Amino acid sequence: MSATDLMLQVRNLRTHFFTRDGVLPAVDDVSFSLERGRILGLVGESGSGKSVTGFSIMGLVDPPGRVAGGEILFQGRDLTRLPARELRKLQGNRIAMVFQDPMMTLNPVLRIEAQMIEAVRAHSGMRHAQAREHARDTLGLMGIPSPEERLRAYPHQLSGGMRQRVAIAIAMLHRPDLIIADEPTTALDVTIQAQILSEVQKLARQHGTALIWITHDLSVVAGLADEVAVMYAGRIVEHGPVDAVLDTPLHPYTQGLIDSLPSENRRGRRLRQIPGMTPSLLALQPGLALSWKPLDPKTWEFKLRPGVKWHDGKPFTADDVIFSYQRARSVPGSVATFAGYLRTVESVTAKDPLTLVIKTTIPNPDLPLNLASVHIVSKHVGEKSNTEDYNAGRAVDGTGPFKFVSYTPGDRVVMARNDAYWGGKSPWEKVNYRYINNAAARTANLLSGEVDVIDKVSVADLARLRQSPNVKVYAYPGLRVMLLQPSFRQGPNEYLTGNDGKPLPNNPLLDVRVRRALSLAIDRKAIVDRILQSAATVASQWMPADTFGYNPEVKDIPYDPAQARKLLADAGFPQGFNLVMHVPNDRYPQGPETAQAVAQFWTRIGVKTKVEVVPWSIYAGRANKNDYAMSMLAWGNGTGEASYALVNVLATVDTKKGLGASNWGHYSNQAVDHALDASTEAFNTEKRAAILRHSVKLVSDDVGVLPLYHYQNVWAAKKGLKVTPMTSDRTAAMMVAQDGK
Repeated sequence: MSATDLMLQVRNLRTHFFTRDGVLPAVDDVSFSLERGRILGLVGESGSGKSVTGFSIMGLVDPPGRVAGGEILFQGRDLTRLPARELRKLQGNRIAMVFQDPMMTLNPVLRIEAQMIEAVRAHSGMRHAQAREHARDTLGLMGIPSPEERLRAYPHQLSGGMRQRVAIAIAMLHRPDLIIADEPTTALDVTIQAQILSEVQKLARQHGTALIWITHDLSVVAGLADEVAVMYAGRIVEHGPVDAVLDTPLHPYTQGLIDSLPSENRRGRRLRQIPGMTPSLLALQPGLALSWKPLDPKTWEFKLRPGVKWHDGKPFTADDVIFSYQRARSVPGSVATFAGYLRTVESVTAKDPLTLVIKTTIPNPDLPLNLASVHIVSKHVGEKSNTEDYNAGRAVDGTGPFKFVSYTPGDRVVMARNDAYWGGKSPWEKVNYRYINNAAARTANLLSGEVDVIDKVSVADLARLRQSPNVKVYAYPGLRVMLLQPSFRQGPNEYLTGNDGKPLPNNPLLDVRVRRALSLAIDRKAIVDRILQSAATVASQWMPADTFGYNPEVKDIPYDPAQARKLLADAGFPQGFNLVMHVPNDRYPQGPETAQAVAQFWTRIGVKTKVEVVPWSIYAGRANKNDYAMSMLAWGNGTGEASYALVNVLATVDTKKGLGASNWGHYSNQAVDHALDASTEAFNTEKRAAILRHSVKLVSDDVGVLPLYHYQNVWAAKKGLKVTPMTSDRTAAMMVAQDGK
């Protein structure tokens, strides 16, 4: 196969839908290629991801979905990286789509000729008469009788089969290089279906058009396609020549699809169904908890996985969970707690060794989601251990796929495979986690072969790594947002001084006009483009677009230094003041560089800003005490919806209730607190979404925090290894596999 024959390459495509209940991986690591003039049948049940794959290639995935990773190479150009204007030049021109319902293509109030002429002229310089002639000829090419008469018709005057032929003809107007047909013959009778299949196959062969035919019907694929790819739960489970796959299927799901087809050779044979249903792509996945259900609005029952053992061989029971939740409310010596996840929990009791009953103070529909963020520790080890024992590794005892071996502070953690792990044995016998704070050093270690995988790849090294034949880069839209947190502490602050160098008597950051001025003075796009090298997206609120609670009415924050200066003057600071911003130097990728850029923007409007970088070990404790005037926080949005930050970052600090654990500036807004309370009790999804959107607007209007950008999570691995990225920016050994396995 020559390079010119290769029309389409889909590599590790992931299209996810970001919903309040989690991230739905509708297309998960799909790869295939297609040559000129070849036909690929994409087969699967409803919900398998086959149509979303087609829409992803066309660039037609609407919110809350988006292409989350991978490459779609059309004639060597990655469609996922094309600007919208360039992509539109290809859509309907070099790449066309035929939908299951032809009325998704046809406008019912316009004649066929008007629609076809418009489609022709959108991508060509033809005059009206030329375009009409071309449209008529294309109808004839599709075997449509009396094409002149059909041009003058309205869609409702055509039969279903004729409308679908017209839709295919519109797709063929520019003799595209690639056509994606999404079950276009499903609603037609078998005679019309056979005619259209024959015509489409002939056109593909004659014009060298690559064709993806999406269907649930293997019998259609058998007579049409050269290759077949079988999709199940968002993944391709079998792919090969049609005859080979249908004659000798290797995957049980493919065999199930074949067995469900009627046979003319065996009269009276019962049609077989595939047992069960396709797995849910949305729900929380069972772990140590196998299942959970509400018994009433304030009572939940959790069933635990039987047969699980701690690494020291003792059984895992409900007592371990109860102990973990009691300890998590207030970990001695910790700069933060897990109390925010447990703030509505009133009691946790064991019904039996593998059944928990949890009662809440108020109805809490998000309880399972919150509990997923609280890790379980063993009671028999924890009862005789303190925080120092955990930090040193002496109290580590888990149930996961790897056992703790050793910990060297600031250097590495060594782990060995747990062959008794309930979730299956890892291919890796030993895992060595190295702490390499310097981004350039991480890259150098990867390129030299000292390490196999690195995370938090420096944007300065992205181009270099992508060009290396021995490295593969994996990028994934993340949920982490970079925020600046102003201090809301009353009175003077040593880090807020006047132009005479003396502490200001009152905190200017308490004035919303000053906070808004600082926000308007930041050129976020410049930071994203120049410092992050576009490996991030500009943020105007703490949740990224298309997630649960994101408020589309909160507009992008403009870069407006003139308005910023006016606001400062209105607030009584026409000459500005001095500010010291504190950031960790060993925590956030491009954090110090971002802070320096912000300092320059603020200095230009009169707020002369100095940046002090501090090791995280010191920074976290002082920031948590509200010691700083302006601090930096890269917040992870761990639950994937807006209430997580409300509880931990924006709620009024209340340690007894577990609120505001990361509210380092001690922001307090009663309206936001009331909205949080209301959202917690709202089981109705739409009502809860509306409350969260309102809370986002409240914080935005009050400039409670200054959002800067949303990170992309970026990993790089040596050749031969494959990383399965996640919305979390953390790295687990189970994410890494040998490429091709």
